[in-house]
Amino acid sequence: MTVDTTITPATPNQTMAQLMQFEGRKLLTSPLFLIGLALPALGSLVFFLQALNDPSATWVVDGWTIFVGFVLAAIFTMVAVNRAALRDDREHAREQHDALPVGAETRMLAMVSATLWPATVLVVLLGGVTGFAATQVEIVWPITVLRILQIGALVLLYGALGVAGAVWLRNAFMIPMIGIAFYFMHPSDEILASWHAIWPFATPGTPVMAGWHLVYLFGLTLAFTVAAVARTGRGRAVVIAAIAAMTMIGASLTVLLNCPVSTCLV
Repeated sequence: MTVDTTITPATPNQTMAQLMQFEGRKLLTSPLFLIGLALPALGSLVFFLQALNDPSATWVVDGWTIFVGFVLAAIFTMVAVNRAALRDDREHAREQHDALPVGAETRMLAMVSATLWPATVLVVLLGGVTGFAATQVEIVWPITVLRILQIGALVLLYGALGVAGAVWLRNAFMIPMIGIAFYFMHPSDEILASWHAIWPFATPGTPVMAGWHLVYLFGLTLAFTVAAVARTGRGRAVVIAAIAAMTMIGASLTVLLNCPVSTCLV
């Protein structure tokens, strides 16, 4: 009796799924991500203290502390993803990993996909916070649900940007600086203009515009993902993804930039 000892190698998709799970779990325990989680907790605490002590408090006017906390958590996640993508350089293991049968583009795709883990955690947390807030103040749900999804889209966008930065810049200093610039160098809220809708943190005023803004964020995410893998992989899939990204960005920008300010932004 013979025993078949043949080992079937994992397919590229199986390998990427395993890498995604590994990197996703590591991101959830990253000190940077855990520090980022403290910021929405602080923002939520500020809002709930305000809502409990001031009967005139509203979600639209006073809920900004929650939103800011989750946006900052997304930026901290971007830095955590960037550091994870730079692990090979930091530990001088790039040559060893390049010798493995798993291509660099597969590893980068897995790293981008791993941001689904922190994105899911933040979306669930924001959903829970928003649900509890609904017991204290009035909330308009259709637009609020889309803004909750916007946080998840931001995490995915910044994760892709963090990986692309690791691939092309290979500098742990640049991505934190970009994150700071993204947050503080935003358009003024005093005089709104239609082009402000292209800012990742923009808050569209209607569900339709919020939906188009999500398309815009997903298009940017796909574009940065293409940038992350284009250095080592230039196959048909990369070209198709690049065309899809440009289509999504172009279509959403056409709608957002031609939308009246009173409808696009709040």
